[in-house]
Amino acid sequence: MYEAPFAQFFLIYIFILFLVSVRIYMNGATLTAVEFFSKSLFLPLCFYLCSVYFSKESDEKALIVSFVLAVIFPLIFIMFQKITGYTLRYHATRGLIRSQGIYHDAVTARIFIVQALIGIYIYWNYFLNRSRYLMKIALLFLSSLCLVGLYFLYSKAVVLTLVLWIILFAFFRKRMYVLPMAISLLILINSLIGNKLLSDMKTLFSKEIEYAAGNISSDYVLAGRGGIWKSYLIEWKGLPILEKIIGTGRSHGYFHNDFLRILFAGGISYLLLYLGLLFSLSIKMIQKFMRDNKALYFAGLLGITYYFCESLGQLAGFYPILQPATWGLVGLCLNKQFQPVEK
Repeated sequence: MYEAPFAQFFLIYIFILFLVSVRIYMNGATLTAVEFFSKSLFLPLCFYLCSVYFSKESDEKALIVSFVLAVIFPLIFIMFQKITGYTLRYHATRGLIRSQGIYHDAVTARIFIVQALIGIYIYWNYFLNRSRYLMKIALLFLSSLCLVGLYFLYSKAVVLTLVLWIILFAFFRKRMYVLPMAISLLILINSLIGNKLLSDMKTLFSKEIEYAAGNISSDYVLAGRGGIWKSYLIEWKGLPILEKIIGTGRSHGYFHNDFLRILFAGGISYLLLYLGLLFSLSIKMIQKFMRDNKALYFAGLLGITYYFCESLGQLAGFYPILQPATWGLVGLCLNKQFQPVEK
């Protein structure tokens, strides 16, 4: 069988992951240990499957189509709420009501939408017949709905992701005209909807604006995450040296940061291994793109960018649905059996 890239690295990672799970179990949290191990296993599993088993164009097409179709359900609920004014699950940030539908939080909805945008980009470059104008219109319309859906989720992570995506596309894909076009389009949309876009962004980033002006403490930025991170770091500094190295066996809490979650669960040793794995894959992905500037490889960079943005304020490694369009996509890009051809 064809061997997956980074196979030895992943075996070490899974072994350490197992040891951390055992430590969580020894703390008396059996179900927590099972959840920690099973959810964390999705990252290497998605990477492995896509780096080994997707060797034909038809296989990749089916995967990408599933990325796109999965967004239909979340979009229906988002648009239903905005059209009818009925809130299925109430959640507000600084007075802005998030249209997250029936999901526990807005993270699930935005993962599906970001996944669809990446899928549309890949489908457009590899599987779309240039003469199929109706399909192009349909994909453009769906992309527009996705962007509208993301807007109604009022997420700082999404704003950061989209800004970085535009910058990366302009520089890495050599489309510098995209920057002035994006700015002009935002100005036009903002003027057409009565300055609501700018007003909502000011509200969304109000704490950050106040902090930059010196009016509030850093504890209040990012919806209070600044204070949460400080409290956990203070707690970690007071831990015995052994627990700093191998962790406390705590995997649940209001960390609001994936790296803090891993630090407390498995200590510095597990965090360094996790970061080493992610950065190794990211560097390999960048090298692959720099050698061959293909849309598929650039899509892999988009997925990585979103994963790190999501990790700053949420528990990205604990969301199984996030792994296919990020590290699964990276695995597909590093799959030596599949050589994509842009149309």
